[in-house]
Amino acid sequence: MKQYVITLMLMYCAHSVNAKKTADDSVKTFLKHFYSKNQKKLDISTTGIGIERSAVTYGDNYIPVYFNKVDIRANIAEFKVGVGNAYYYSRLSNSTYNTQVNTWSLGVNYPISVLGIGKANSTKGVRLVPFFTADFGHSNFREPASNQKLAAAYHVSVAPGYRLKIPYFIIDFRLNTTWNAMTQTKYSDQLVLLTPTGALIKEKSFKKF
Repeated sequence: MKQYVITLMLMYCAHSVNAKKTADDSVKTFLKHFYSKNQKKLDISTTGIGIERSAVTYGDNYIPVYFNKVDIRANIAEFKVGVGNAYYYSRLSNSTYNTQVNTWSLGVNYPISVLGIGKANSTKGVRLVPFFTADFGHSNFREPASNQKLAAAYHVSVAPGYRLKIPYFIIDFRLNTTWNAMTQTKYSDQLVLLTPTGALIKEKSFKKF
């Protein structure tokens, strides 16, 4: 009888331990699922204003344009506005001409949370998460001294990248692939420039998209 009671007690203890382990596993599974779901929301709910430094190549005769932009982001929506200098090299005059470029774009910035590493919200933690962006925008080319409009271009960009989230800040690293389409004006098919000697020259600027 005594041995039977001891056996029952051992079975009860084993059952209690297994039940507790099962409960703990269930809680861990729930918390892991809840955290993953919540972290995805945190990755998407990125709202703020920042600055961007980027380079774009517009045409065969252009040195890449370096832009300084203001980046406004609300969840996955992203709006950018900026200014840069486009240096056009004229083969006819063997000279370089500076034009000011004003640009804007509107697009999406979507994080791929399932591939993220680390845990973070806006005030604590560190997290590295890949993302994908796509945007549509417009650029105006103006002569700096006279503010005369010289040309315009539309563009479509796509970019994979990585986002580093640290307390209160986000740093994005992205590789932009941009398609530019020239639309109008004095660059058109023939570029007209006034050389320092006063002579007018004509040559093609944008030979392709």
